[in-house]
Amino acid sequence: MLKQDLAEIWPEILCLIPFYDNNGGNSTQMLLEEGKELVIQRRTKTVVKDLARIFAVDVAAMKERCGPYLGRKSSTPLPLRPDFILLPVKMRVPLAKDEGAWGYIVLQKIEACEKLAEGQSQIIFRDGTKVKCIQKVSSIRLIMAQAQLLKSQLNNIFYYTGREEEMCLREPYSCQALRTLLKEIIR
Repeated sequence: MLKQDLAEIWPEILCLIPFYDNNGGNSTQMLLEEGKELVIQRRTKTVVKDLARIFAVDVAAMKERCGPYLGRKSSTPLPLRPDFILLPVKMRVPLAKDEGAWGYIVLQKIEACEKLAEGQSQIIFRDGTKVKCIQKVSSIRLIMAQAQLLKSQLNNIFYYTGREEEMCLREPYSCQALRTLLKEIIR
């Protein structure tokens, strides 16, 4: 899939799921609205970087800057746009190191999250699509709340430089301020 194609279809994306293709390669299944689906012969991590590039976002810098706001060292939500925030969710057990267990769910497309079995849950999207993940519901709800925090605080955390879609980070919050904001969101 070309980057220009991603630029056209990003508003339809529900989630990105890592999987092993028939040749044992690391690929990405992209679920879209209305039951559409694409298979991309690239790692999920690479597809996320390609999506971020559309919005002129550096994924590594975004994780590095947003992590301290949320008190997270890893699996940080990625606000590529205020209306397109990717949540990292564990989707598989990789067969080898560096093969990627994490998929990404678009926050704005989630309807609900429910428990399936111990340590497993299912995300239900607004269009009725369902995706299984190997993460507890409480863990998914926490990352959803943290992503909502990022979304609600985007203007406080970032400022817009005047160039379309370009955001710069302001100074970090204190841990106490974060706790207070999270409590308000979770209520």
